[in-house]
Amino acid sequence: WELHPIYPASNDGATPSGTLQVISSSSVASFLAAGKRTYTQGESVILTMLTTRSGQALGQITVDAKLALLSDPNAAVQTVSFRDDGQAPDFTSGDALFTAALNGLPPGDYAVWTKIQGSTQDGPFERTCVANFTVKRVRVVLTGAFTEHPVVGRPR
Repeated sequence: WELHPIYPASNDGATPSGTLQVISSSSVASFLAAGKRTYTQGESVILTMLTTRSGQALGQITVDAKLALLSDPNAAVQTVSFRDDGQAPDFTSGDALFTAALNGLPPGDYAVWTKIQGSTQDGPFERTCVANFTVKRVRVVLTGAFTEHPVVGRPR
């Protein structure tokens, strides 16, 4: 599959953004969410993906995910690895909540696309989801030792 993001212009010219998209057909639904909408450079971006059938989580699926830096059209699309093995960033093995952590991302606007495939007794299915988030540049980094100096005398 290929990434071809298309963003309709909103009334104020801003690019639409969000952290959750639900794609549902029949009784299978997939959910993809970023932990927050905005991160600070250096922060770990946590993504969570869940696929359900009639309200029950499906664990026998494959997840193919791609990350794109939308604010730089020349940036390469990267593969994102989701896991459900209980190893960080995932909390519980086999709970059908797939988790990914993205580290060291430069500032910009991002989108993650997932293609989820699996089978139920009704046959095979395929779902896609998108999550958007922003990484903001760190403005000030304070390092070293700091000493408090009290004001002596009367303020003027």
